[in-house]
Amino acid sequence: MAGPGAWFAEGGPFMVPILLLDLAVVLGLLLAWIVALYGRIRGRSGFVIRALPALTLLGAMLPVVLGTVAYLQGRSQVLDAVRQAPSGLRSELLQAGLEAALIPLHFGGVSTVLLGGLAVLAVAIAPWVKRH
Repeated sequence: MAGPGAWFAEGGPFMVPILLLDLAVVLGLLLAWIVALYGRIRGRSGFVIRALPALTLLGAMLPVVLGTVAYLQGRSQVLDAVRQAPSGLRSELLQAGLEAALIPLHFGGVSTVLLGGLAVLAVAIAPWVKRH
């Protein structure tokens, strides 16, 4: 089984931007958790205290969007390459190419599930009504 280095090599040029987007969302998550906990502890429910976790949740959806764009581009490139290949190799090339094109989509999807779950926790921590 191939490791992460091979996935990044086979996944194409979109893998690094997806990873950088993941890191940006993690930083946003840390800030969202701090703001949400501050609001929960202090009993405040201002706009920023509610909006930051919600925006982080939206940001957590971006890796799968970028992974989908990468998949569609990779699929298009594979189909163009297969048309020019000898007929005996087309099915093998198509299968291998589509598997490689799916790597960024899977990476973005897994990232979105993990980051989205953590962002939902930040949204749940944030106070949505003021305590009296």
